[in-house]
Amino acid sequence: MPTSPYLSTSELLQLFGEEEVFAAFGVDNVSDLEASTATALINNASALIDAHIATRYAVPLHTPVPALIQRIAAAVVRYDYHAADTRERVEGAYREALRFLRDLRDGKIVLQAEKAASPNPPRFVKLAI
Repeated sequence: MPTSPYLSTSELLQLFGEEEVFAAFGVDNVSDLEASTATALINNASALIDAHIATRYAVPLHTPVPALIQRIAAAVVRYDYHAADTRERVEGAYREALRFLRDLRDGKIVLQAEKAASPNPPRFVKLAI
């Protein structure tokens, strides 16, 4: 099931203001904002949230979205649109990706997908009666 966004572009504008958000995405109106990478960043933030909370809650969360979840999504999106692609940021993203892989491996977070087939499926031996 695809992730439902926990934040809209209009909510992003309400939280951080047109000046900041439009400047960050290089747009000057709402239509262009919705066609920009803002939607992708919102969807990425929502997927990140789902990955973290799926072990305790059914995801995606239903509307109305809890205010805390909306604020978390906004903070993640804001971080993403303000961060420059510096060597430090790229290395940080790499370390975070590896941490997510470890958390997936260890069952700390789960994917909302079919479970993978076991690498060691059980073997059944046909008994002669």
